[in-house]
Amino acid sequence: NFDPATRLCTRRTRAEDGATVLYADWRPVDGVVTPFLEIEEGDFGRLERRVIAVAYELPWPASLFRAQPL
Repeated sequence: NFDPATRLCTRRTRAEDGATVLYADWRPVDGVVTPFLEIEEGDFGRLERRVIAVAYELPWPASLFRAQPL
């Protein structure tokens, strides 16, 4: 489901188990609006994930791009 005013996703249902995931506390981070609260509800109960920090466009470590000997 999407909020008609903001066009942000407020809720989705996972196909594999029918659990519902709610999204809230949206904040802009580096130009990307990101939910800082996810609430998952299903047969397992309720799980809340509160995001402390988010960063996008971080530099990749140079060590990832070193040539490997054959």
